[in-house]
Amino acid sequence: MKRLRQFLQVLARKAYLQLSQLNSNKKERFNEFLWAISGHQKNIIAQTNVDRFRATVIGSMLLMVGIYATLAWTFFFSTVTTNGWINVLCGLFAGMFILSLDRALICSMSYGKRNVGALIFRFALALLLGVFLSQPIILKLYEPDVKREAAILVDKKNQERKAELDRIYGAELKDLQDKRSYIINQLTQKQQELAQNEQSFKTEMDGSAGTGRWGYNTVSQKKESIYLRNNEEYNQLKSETAPELKRLDGRIDSLQKIINTQLTEFITNSKNQGFLIQAEALQSLIDKDTTHTLRNRYFLLMIILTLVELSALIAKLLLDTNGYGSKVDMAIQKEVQQAITDKEIMLNKLELYKKLTIERESQVIREFFEKTAATSTDKLDGMNGNWAASDDKTYHEMWTEIQEKLMLHNQKEEGELQR
Repeated sequence: MKRLRQFLQVLARKAYLQLSQLNSNKKERFNEFLWAISGHQKNIIAQTNVDRFRATVIGSMLLMVGIYATLAWTFFFSTVTTNGWINVLCGLFAGMFILSLDRALICSMSYGKRNVGALIFRFALALLLGVFLSQPIILKLYEPDVKREAAILVDKKNQERKAELDRIYGAELKDLQDKRSYIINQLTQKQQELAQNEQSFKTEMDGSAGTGRWGYNTVSQKKESIYLRNNEEYNQLKSETAPELKRLDGRIDSLQKIINTQLTEFITNSKNQGFLIQAEALQSLIDKDTTHTLRNRYFLLMIILTLVELSALIAKLLLDTNGYGSKVDMAIQKEVQQAITDKEIMLNKLELYKKLTIERESQVIREFFEKTAATSTDKLDGMNGNWAASDDKTYHEMWTEIQEKLMLHNQKEEGELQR
């Protein structure tokens, strides 16, 4: 039993040591990841004590800034499009861009190179992004108030759209209505005149009016002829104006349909309350807010977002890694000196190779002339004997032959080179 207890204790101790080693390895890998994010070289920062911790803190802040930028831009793109994949991809791209930019600036600062222009650019970018991102966030925080104000603005815009449509089609519509009214008035007058003549004829026939004589007499005949003539004129006018009335009514109905359709579409689209109408509603609320509560919170949110974006750079400015910078400078100087040394060695090798090559080839040329001197003399004697035995070879021909056979550079080759 005692041996079993000892065996279990040993086994538990080994398991604890392995677990501790595993956790230590994970922690070390995570620290190396933070060092890489913060722009510090692992093999150099690991040699420091204080700067290693500072690099971990800066990397943590930079990682949080990247996560914040990704979430903030994903939220912004969600107000523009309803496609979730596009929102996530655009948010990741914006977050990686902010992370890479801060990493580059922190890396340059770690090397002791603080570019004031780059820092000013980063501060300006953070301020602009804070202003840009604060608007959709404040819209979300005050969504009920913004929607109520947007509904009021939508009603105003609907009325403005209706007035605009009336202005566009009003002149033509009024002209058509005036023409129609003119024709209707003509028909009405002619119909009233016809009704009066008909009534006059009837009262003359029954003796209730007119001459007072009953029956179909001379006066009633005249009134009948007037009535029939007016009836004919009315029917003729009605038949002549019917096509024009039909055309005018059709065009008026068409314009009314166009106005109603466009107004209905505008009203339907306005119900969605897009980003621009919400931004306009927010501005309207800010203008109407006499207590300036909304305005102050808006500015406060912009400042907070700007500081969050700058938190990694602020941490770097507060936590200088001078030890790491010194080691980096030493490594850079070592590499530069090594490069200079390698260059000098290479140049000296080339110079020595050049010198030895010249010496070797000069020696070969000397040996060549020394060993071929006797042969050249024998050939010259032979050529001289042949010339002495010849009767037709001139001195010039003999000299040309000697140049071609015994001299390294003859006049012919020199002429070709000059050309």
